[in-house]
Amino acid sequence: MTASPSLAIELGTDTAQLSGVFERLESFAADNAWPEGIAMQVQLILEEVLINSMTHGLGGRADGRVTLSLRQESGLIDIEVTDNGIPFDPLDHPEPDLDASIEERGIGGLGIHFMRTIMDEVGYQRDGDLNRLRMRKRLVPGA
Repeated sequence: MTASPSLAIELGTDTAQLSGVFERLESFAADNAWPEGIAMQVQLILEEVLINSMTHGLGGRADGRVTLSLRQESGLIDIEVTDNGIPFDPLDHPEPDLDASIEERGIGGLGIHFMRTIMDEVGYQRDGDLNRLRMRKRLVPGA
């Protein structure tokens, strides 16, 4: 099978769609020879981002749309997630206090922390009525 340098998936707000998304992501990663650890990291981050977009940003709206685009080029994975939900810039969200006990720590924020920590680059833009989250991951760490 010939590897494709890109993958695009259109979604609504039903999180049941995610199992199919992750099957396609696994195939894309295997076809493009991603190191196993990278594939697991990207899936973890996308699970966080997509679930939050579908459940919080779109809140089950019938007209809610989420688009996932991946492109692999020159040892990099470029990922973009867009949705037509309420404006939300995850980069404006404060870092969670990882030293606080579970009882003291507020709910939420760990997914954003993982995204900032695992991905090599993260950017956000509000483009008209769309949230546009861009992430980049190197296939070879430190390259």
